[in-house]
Amino acid sequence: MRPFFLLRVVALLLGPVLLLESCVSTAYQSMRSESEIPGLGALMAKTSAAGNRTFQVPVAGQGVSTTLAVHQIGSGHRRRALVLVHGVFSDHLTWRFIAGELASDYDLYLLNLPGCGDSAAVNVGKLPPEALAPENLAELTLQAIDAILKQRGDAPALGLVAHSLGGAVVLQMFQPEIRARHRATMSRVDRLVLFAPCDLDQPKQDADLKSISEARGWQIQLAKSLGKLKDWNAKAMRKSMVRPENAPREEADRGVVMLADRGLRTSAQAMVAQAVPWTKEQRPDWAHIQQLSAAYTHVHVPCLIVWGAHDETLSQAMGYKLATQLPQAKLVIVPETMHSLQLEHPQQSVKMIRQFVGQRSL
Repeated sequence: MRPFFLLRVVALLLGPVLLLESCVSTAYQSMRSESEIPGLGALMAKTSAAGNRTFQVPVAGQGVSTTLAVHQIGSGHRRRALVLVHGVFSDHLTWRFIAGELASDYDLYLLNLPGCGDSAAVNVGKLPPEALAPENLAELTLQAIDAILKQRGDAPALGLVAHSLGGAVVLQMFQPEIRARHRATMSRVDRLVLFAPCDLDQPKQDADLKSISEARGWQIQLAKSLGKLKDWNAKAMRKSMVRPENAPREEADRGVVMLADRGLRTSAQAMVAQAVPWTKEQRPDWAHIQQLSAAYTHVHVPCLIVWGAHDETLSQAMGYKLATQLPQAKLVIVPETMHSLQLEHPQQSVKMIRQFVGQRSL
């Protein structure tokens, strides 16, 4: 999932009274560009200098046949590679402040989930009900990683780095059936770094997530035509960071694009709606949930779970729960941080990844 600001934006869009608001806010104009925020400009420059090769990889499963975009940063010949998986309402650019730093040590593969970023658009209306659920996203992601390793022609050690829903996708890769289909790739995985990974074993449906999955295109377009969408994104983006003055204007711009673009929005909405199994009566599908959470016991590789102490999107209680369920997990709570450490504290994110991936034992 992206920072909490997109959930706030949709909540505003669903409130018709707010559409009558007459005052003009200057929240967007008050935001600074990435290049103006201390440290971020240099990190972006390092990422740009590292280069980027983009591959379109065909994948298929659970009624969906599409191509995923994979952005390679690095030579492609190092002994260790990191695959980075974003969350919902996001794409590979969520890693833009840390990719350049990490590329000095590892080959990086920044993957776009179906219908996200530079991946091919998907027609959500023609897909089966669970086509974009975490377990199928895990299958599609592993197909893309298989193709990457085949193209490389070698067998590097693999670390998987993921954020929010991307973390749930990574954990589902360890389901015995999925792991068996991708045995060669999974045998290379020896480290996981998960930033606020979504736990699929949730007892009730989150109201904000339900709202974002049900927002209609006409509501988004109406807000855009009234000149409200950009400013609401700016306000909500600032509220999603402990230090609102460090909220980049470009991140608010990305939020507008993702909400206004039908393909990007509906793909993300489907991922939200399918993240946790529900019955037709809107009750938890406990049999399916237990099947998904059973994958946790098979994650027999060291795993670092990182949670922001002020996360308002996913409760840090999820982190404590996952840390007890994953056989080799370590939980770190980061103070003065909300949902997206890689955006709020990129240097600290790089340091944690380097230190953990470089350890010989947990």
